[in-house]
Amino acid sequence: MVLKKLFIHTLFDRPSRQNILAIIQFLEKVFWPFYLICIGFSLIISHPTVGISLCLFITVTLWKPIHNYFMGLIFVAGKTYSVGQRIKYNDLLGTIKAFHNISIELELDGGESMEVPYQDFANSSVIKTSPQSGVTSHTMIVNISKPCDLEKEKQKMQAMLIALPWVLPSQKIGFEQLSDEDDLYKIKVIVHGLDKDHLLKVENKLQSLHRT
Repeated sequence: MVLKKLFIHTLFDRPSRQNILAIIQFLEKVFWPFYLICIGFSLIISHPTVGISLCLFITVTLWKPIHNYFMGLIFVAGKTYSVGQRIKYNDLLGTIKAFHNISIELELDGGESMEVPYQDFANSSVIKTSPQSGVTSHTMIVNISKPCDLEKEKQKMQAMLIALPWVLPSQKIGFEQLSDEDDLYKIKVIVHGLDKDHLLKVENKLQSLHRT
C-alpha cells in the first residue's frame, strides 16, 4: 500500500492521483467478493453438499452486511453522490464525509458524524443541496476573549468569511457556542469550500483575529 501511494505520487499530479487512487480502491473492493465467490464455487464443485450448506449459512447469517457491501459498490460506481457533497438526509442537513464498506458517513451541520447503512440511505429521502463539485466542509474552534459582544463578534466573523474567495457564499456558515468560560467564549465555526487546503487558509485567517 505504501509503495503504491509513493509510486502514484511520484508519477502523477494531484487530480490524476485522486482519480487513480479512487479507481484502485474500487477495484480492491470488487476483488474481495469476487475472490470469495470463486472459493465458494470451488468448494461446491469439490464437496457439493458441504459447499452449498456452508454458502447458504454464511449468506443468510451475514445477509445484511453483504447486501450493504454490494450496495456500496453500486453507490461508488454510479457516482450519484460524491465526498464533500451537501445533502439533506431525511430531516438532517450535512455533508458526505466518506464511503465505507457497508455504510456512508455524514458530517452533520452541528459537527456530529453519523454512519448510515447503504440500504437505509437508499430507502430514505435524500435531497442534494449542492452539485457534485467536491464541496467540502471544515470545522474550526475559535476562542473569543472577554469582555465582548458575542453577537457582534459572530457578525464580524461572518462578514470576514464571506469576503474570502475560498468560502462558498451559497453555503450557510454555522456558529455554535461550545462553552462560556470566565475569560473567553469557545465557538465552533463551520464553513464550506471546494478545497480542504484553502479552508485551512480560512482557518488561519479567522484564528488571526482572535489570538488569546
